[in-house]
This record gives sequence, C-alpha cells and structure tokens, in this order.
Amino acid sequence: MRSNGFCGGISNDSKLLKHYSTDESIFSITPKLILQPLNQRDIEKAVKVVSKHTKQFETLALTPRGLGAGQNGGALSDSIVLDTAVHMNKINNVTKVTSENYHVTVEPGARCVNLHQKLSSLKIHIPTLPLNHTTATIGGAVAENRGAGQINKYGTLADWVVSIEVTLSDGNTYNISPLTYKQLNSLIKKDNAYSRIVKSVFKLIEKNESTIKKNRPKHPTCRAGYALWNILDVSVSEFKKGKGSFDLTKIMCGSQGTIGIINSITLKATPVKKLEKTIIVHVSSLTEIPRVVNESITQEVNHIEMFDEKTLRSALASPQIFGQKMQGARYFNTILKLYTFFHVRWKGEPPPYFLLITLDTDKVTGLQDKLLKLFTNKNLTHKPRLLSEPTEVTLFTTLARNWYRLARQSGNKQMPVSILDSLDVPLTKLDSFFTDLENLSKKLKTSFVANLNVNGSALIFYPLLDMTDSKIDKKITITNQEFYKVANKNGAKFTGEMIDGLIHTPDLSKIFSKTFLNLCAKLESTFDPDDIFNPGKKIKPIPTIVNILRTHN
Repeated sequence: MRSNGFCGGISNDSKLLKHYSTDESIFSITPKLILQPLNQRDIEKAVKVVSKHTKQFETLALTPRGLGAGQNGGALSDSIVLDTAVHMNKINNVTKVTSENYHVTVEPGARCVNLHQKLSSLKIHIPTLPLNHTTATIGGAVAENRGAGQINKYGTLADWVVSIEVTLSDGNTYNISPLTYKQLNSLIKKDNAYSRIVKSVFKLIEKNESTIKKNRPKHPTCRAGYALWNILDVSVSEFKKGKGSFDLTKIMCGSQGTIGIINSITLKATPVKKLEKTIIVHVSSLTEIPRVVNESITQEVNHIEMFDEKTLRSALASPQIFGQKMQGARYFNTILKLYTFFHVRWKGEPPPYFLLITLDTDKVTGLQDKLLKLFTNKNLTHKPRLLSEPTEVTLFTTLARNWYRLARQSGNKQMPVSILDSLDVPLTKLDSFFTDLENLSKKLKTSFVANLNVNGSALIFYPLLDMTDSKIDKKITITNQEFYKVANKNGAKFTGEMIDGLIHTPDLSKIFSKTFLNLCAKLESTFDPDDIFNPGKKIKPIPTIVNILRTHN
C-alpha cells in the first residue's frame, strides 16, 4: 500500500486487529490489515491496489468502517478494514439554498452528534439522523440508510441525500446525484465505470420494472436488499418522456459499502419549525404496550421510544453515558434527576417498561385525554405524565437511545443479541403476541428485551444470551426458530428494518422473491464485478456463521 502512494495509517498490529475484530454484533472476525485513509486520494489508492491483486488473492477485499456501532456485522472483515472515522471526519460549512432548504457536505467519518450540534446552532436539522447519534457516523448511518421518528413523513436518510462522492471499483471517484433522461443519455456516451453502471442499471430496471414494483416492501422501515424501486421516482415510460429522475444515491444508501466506498455526502437540512412535547408512560407489563401504541398512532405522534427497568439500573451504574451529551451543571442536574426518579419516585422498584411519546405541542391534549382514559379504565397501571422540564426529556431520551450500549456495559453474563428482524404485528394480534412471547420466554428460560422501532410501528426483540456458553450456536438457532413460530402464529410480517449484514442476509427470501434477489445480485456484480467491496453482507451470504460467533459478552 505504502509503495503505491497510500499516506494514511497502515497497521497489522495484533492489538489493533483485535479491536477491529468486533462491532456491536454477535460476531468476531479478525482482519489482516487496517487502513486509516487521510482523504479521497488514499481511498482511490487502496481500491486500485486491491482491484489489481484480487485475481491473485481471491479473498482480498475492502470493508469500510465507522465507529463499529452496527449490530449486524457489516463492519467486520477477514481481509482489509478501511476506517474512515479516524481522519475523514470533516463537516463543511452549511449553505443556504432557500429559506426552507440548506445543504451541508460531510465526510463519512463525521459523527452524527457533531453534525446535529452544528445544525442545531443554526436552528435547522436533518429529521432522519439516527436517534442514537452519539454512537453513529454519517457514513455508517447512510450505509445502513438509517431513519428517525416519523418515517412516514420524513423518510430515511436516502430522502435527505443530495449527492454522494463514491469511489467505484475502477479506483476513480464519481459524483452520484439524480439524473434527468437527457442527462442519463449524455452520460452513458462516456467511457468510464460510472457511465457503464448507469447504462446497465437503467436497462435492468427497464426490463424488470414489473418484478421490481411487485417486490417493493410495504413497510416504510425496510432497509433490506437493494432499493431498486427507488432509483426511478416515476415509471420508465414517464422517465423517457422527460419526467422524474434516475438516482443511484437511493441504492448507495443502505448498501453497507458493498458497491463502492463513500468519500463524502451532501445532505439537505430544513428549519426546525414546530415545538415538541414528550409524554412518559410507565408500563407494568408487555401487554399494556399495544394499548398505548394503538392510541398514540391515532394522534400522529412524531415518534415512540422505549426503555426498560434494566436500562435504568445500568445508567445508575454507568452515569458517564450522559457525559457524552452534556457537561458541567447540566450533567450533574441530569444525574440528580436520574437518582431522584429511581430512588424517590419509585423507591428503588420502578415498573419494567417506560414509553416516551413525542408529538407536536398542539396534539398533546388529545393524546393525554386518550391515555388518561386508559388509566381510568384500568387498562394502564400508572398515570401518564407530560414531561415539563428539559432535563427530564434529556434524561429519558438518552436512556431510550442508548439502552443497547448500557446493556452491553452492564457487566452482566448475558448481552442483548441482535439476531431477530423487527416485526409488524397486526394491531388485533398484539395482545396474543405478547402473551405467547411471555410463554416462550419461560419455555426457553431466556429473557427478551423489547423495543420499538424508530417509527413506533414495529417491534424489535433482543434475546439476552451468554456468548461464552459452549452451546451458544444451538441456543441462537433454537431461539430464532421458536421466536418466528410465535411471529407467524400471530400474523406478524418481517419488516427488513434490521438490514442484511451477516445475520439477516440468509433471511432475504422471507421478504423478496427469488427473481428479485437475482436482480439484486446482478446489480451488485455490475458495480463490483470482482467482489472487492465488503463481501457477504447484502446478497451473497457466507456459508455458516457458527465459526465467527464471538466468545465473550
């Protein structure tokens, strides 16, 4: 690498390789080399070297990585890890395009929390920045096409991307942005990797428009597969008449670095307009959750979040989690509020679950009335409460958005394991689903941590398992099988929200047809004919995961 002009960090130090062998998933894969590029030129050099030698060394590949916050193993590799978080983390100045539209260009290693803070100082925001932004980079969030509250209204990050600078398999970097039909025809006359890809992908869509349309996911949070249905925002015939646009950023978002390496992203931001309020609901059992969710959905809430009693106890043991968001008096006031909430309000025995419902100020009264009615009718054990102090809102949203990290840091023998996709459970089946899940928990002697997805419209479950157990592979298999039996019994549908990665790629057939998955494979080969970009993460699963399971919690 060095002899070919790579100027950034290069290391095969055993301690560093061990650090990069894990992320927040259940896997452990030791890479052979770590690259920490300084800039776009370094990424281009790395891609050209790997492309040149991949015929000689078939397993040679590049896996881009941010802070390793993913839960699906997307940042793990047994070849070369390309860490963009160390040096490529610049956030450029914000440009005002119109009174309602701002643009900001960021490098992939920039932390979402830093971007959020910069935009907040200008009273603007990107509504789809991931809510747990203290642990995410922009590149990672775009690579997983993350979203936040109100996905039905604001979409995912793909809907806020203006353009992406991407290094393709030829080692050159191209600006990818929406194209009109006229621009597309002009581009495909050129002789470069990007033009050939655009030509091939357009033909793929033109020939298979019906199949693509049929496989469009019904759930708005789906991030699985390649979003071929989003490349054109109109039909092929309308596009040829000069309407709409052809936009490959729609598949770059959510691609997990499998079709190119992102160098920078230009995003849209918009003014923060409406004031929000948050209601906290103390829940005594899982069966109370659907009642609250059902009432909340009718009020067009912005988002519903959740944390449990274990998260509260973990925060008491690890209060430094709040130090990443605040300092000085604000930090100490928040910690005081945490101790008061636990020891004074609940006398050390809080209910098992807490729901946070955020909505526009003008909708608060309507929802409060509905939730109070549930309480009065004894469908809720505890009276819902409107959070009036900013410190309380910060406290509880931090708990809800960092529950997974807190569970991992708790020092318990078990860790929350991300092996299950989120489920869209029919409203009429929610009660029976939770009852069956409680019975399953007893049968397997395994606790499940329940959480709501970012839109409050699907449920995510994490079994608590001991990764040091010699029979962990069997326990994972049995838990997976039994859980999905409960899901199928209650008419639940897989949402595809947990993206593919190492764990969910084999399950894509539960969401898409074989014909559509073949189209995705063709798309991937068009971008990456030698499979040098993060192999095994989207369409072509690795044969078995047993040998790469981590052996520590």
